[in-house]
Amino acid sequence: HSISTDKVLTMGQFFTNLQTAMSVMFPLALHFLVEAAVTIERLEGFLGLEENDCSTIKRSASDNQTIVMKEITASWDVNATSSTLDDISMTIENGKFSAVVGPMGCGKSSLIQLILGELRASRGELIVNGTVSYASQEPWLFTGTIRDNIVFGQRYDQKRYNEVVRACCLLKDFDQFPDGDKTFVSERGTSLSGGQRSRINLARAIYRQADIYLLDDPLATVDARVAENIFEGCFMKYLNGKTRVLVTHQTQYLKYVDHVVVLNNGIKQNDYKVIKESIEKHKIEKDIDIYAPVSEMSHSADERQKGEKMEASEEAEEFAIKGSLSSASLIYRYLRLTGSCCFFFIHLLFFVLGQVLISASDFWVVHWTNQDALQQKQLYDYLTLKNESTYSFNSTDFESLPMQSTTPEYPPAYDYKGALWIYGALVASGMIFTVARLFLFCKMYLNATEKLHNLMFVCLLEAPMSFFNNNPS
Repeated sequence: HSISTDKVLTMGQFFTNLQTAMSVMFPLALHFLVEAAVTIERLEGFLGLEENDCSTIKRSASDNQTIVMKEITASWDVNATSSTLDDISMTIENGKFSAVVGPMGCGKSSLIQLILGELRASRGELIVNGTVSYASQEPWLFTGTIRDNIVFGQRYDQKRYNEVVRACCLLKDFDQFPDGDKTFVSERGTSLSGGQRSRINLARAIYRQADIYLLDDPLATVDARVAENIFEGCFMKYLNGKTRVLVTHQTQYLKYVDHVVVLNNGIKQNDYKVIKESIEKHKIEKDIDIYAPVSEMSHSADERQKGEKMEASEEAEEFAIKGSLSSASLIYRYLRLTGSCCFFFIHLLFFVLGQVLISASDFWVVHWTNQDALQQKQLYDYLTLKNESTYSFNSTDFESLPMQSTTPEYPPAYDYKGALWIYGALVASGMIFTVARLFLFCKMYLNATEKLHNLMFVCLLEAPMSFFNNNPS
């Protein structure tokens, strides 16, 4: 079989596709296969869980009572010897503001999960009237814009959206962001501070129109001034008339709620005045995590607000401000961290030489094949001309025969072994330079990574304490 340019290039492309399939696509297929197996195993575990029995949550015809619990016992572990919630009975009236307090681990969040239907009751009766909106204790954000995280697939109502954003104290944060509420955030909101994530998570729950709002300690990660504004502007004013259940450790707000629920080895519920009298008589002072002295609760509202404002003035602003470096400046600073300029230009030289040698090997194959094809064509033309001259030969033009049968000139054929050695040398040189530039790139990358880590570590050690207060995570 004769070798031509079109055959060589076609076969070369076939081998390239085969190489890509075996060296790139096959390992990727194995990687995705393992991920798919793990995902399927997780889905099987989730789908194999016991179904939640929604029939345990009943509806009542009473308009005054929104949430009613009657001697409820519930536990996260069915086989547990002790229950998470034991013999709980309570009533939350429609449109009232209730606060749930108690020491760590007493079951405050479990009580909220019970109302949501996530925690099954093994005994007792639960009645929930109306739709429920829930703000989790751990902020949850998904990849998208801040507005998408707040609206969460519902119809965008600009008036309601602006009111919710104002009530959750997010306007100043939006002014600091480069694109306002259209700023793109990653999963879990890693580019935001802890307080910003909590307020966005709260705004999503408040934006949803519901009859009952379950708020699981949303003020824990915000500073005193912001917490006061959210409590007054959002919980007291914006949600006025709605049924609100707030889990909190900040007992200074209990005087403003309609109903207080104390959890600790049981449940105690009453209005704030009765709870306060019990605290003063030391009857249940251990039932609540009191961060401030009890006497502080009796201070006037003006004194409390004055003290919190003085405390808030000493804290730093809780904004995650992004840098203003340009792309060119950022790239230049990164290249400086990779090493010296000489090292960078050596890597650039190896990169260029490696690419030139790889391209030269392809060019040599094409040139070699073209020369062979040209030689064969000229040889074929010569033999054809010679045969025609032989058949048309006669005695009258015998003297002119040498002139007609002179062999035409054509480029000499390449030595096969010599051409093969040249091709092999080009391929080997290209591989050497390619591997060398890969090692140089890894070296540059490791240098930059190590220096960036050391620089970040030094900056973290030298950061003021306000940075850690504003970024608890």
